[in-house]
Amino acid sequence: MESAHAWQRALQAGQKIVVTVASDSMAPTLRAGQTVVVRPGRATIGDVVLIRGANLPTLHRLVARISLLGYARFVHAGDAPGAVPGRCRVGDVLGVAEVAPRVPAPIAQLVACARAIVRL
Repeated sequence: MESAHAWQRALQAGQKIVVTVASDSMAPTLRAGQTVVVRPGRATIGDVVLIRGANLPTLHRLVARISLLGYARFVHAGDAPGAVPGRCRVGDVLGVAEVAPRVPAPIAQLVACARAIVRL
């Protein structure tokens, strides 16, 4: 497996990368062991993105954006039932997966934001 730094350098250079899905957090959209192409590009709500993590990058869907008093973060979560949303800075999004985007319903976005804010 290539390092997260190598992935980041390749994406910053405008290259596509191939990532192996590490868990079933994105099921049923993506399953552990599947590969997905990630390209550089601007991410929008509904996209599956590669997010810089503490140890390894994570593939999750962007479900909302929080902007409050100068605090701006994406809310992201896996597609699996019961997925717990997380937050990331816009700059933590390394690339966009070549997976069909799916914008969550407004109520799902609101719930994800509320759950993410509670974790502040």
